[in-house]
Amino acid sequence: MQCTIDHSLVSEGGFLEQCVIHRCLLSDRCVIRNNSVLRDVFMMGADFMEGKNEREENRRKDIPDIGVGQDCLIERVIIDKGARIGSGVRIRRHENEPDRDGEFYYIRDGITIIPRRAIVPSGSEI
Repeated sequence: MQCTIDHSLVSEGGFLEQCVIHRCLLSDRCVIRNNSVLRDVFMMGADFMEGKNEREENRRKDIPDIGVGQDCLIERVIIDKGARIGSGVRIRRHENEPDRDGEFYYIRDGITIIPRRAIVPSGSEI
C-alpha cells in the first residue's frame, strides 16, 4: 500500500495501509489502517499480529483490532503496546492544557498517553 512517511522511523513487521506518518517512531508490529494520519507519535506496537480468527472475534465483541483504525487523526501521542484505537478517532494536541486523566488515556505535559492494552472506541475525540 502507498504511504507517505516523513522524518520517521518505522520498525520491521508492521502493516501500514494508505496513511500519512510524520515525525513518528513506530515499533515492531504496528498496524495503521487506511486514511489515518499520525504526527509526532511514538507507538510501541504489539506482542503479536492478530490473525483472521482474532479479528473475527473482535467483531463479535465489538472491539477494535490492535493498532490504529481507519480515518484517524493522531497527534502528539504515546501509544503503549497492544493498544486498540478504533476507526474515526481524533486525538489532537493538548499543549498549554492542565494534566488530566480519561477513561482510556492520560494527558501529561501536553502529551496524550494511551496505556498498554487500552481500548479507544471508534469515533472517540480526545
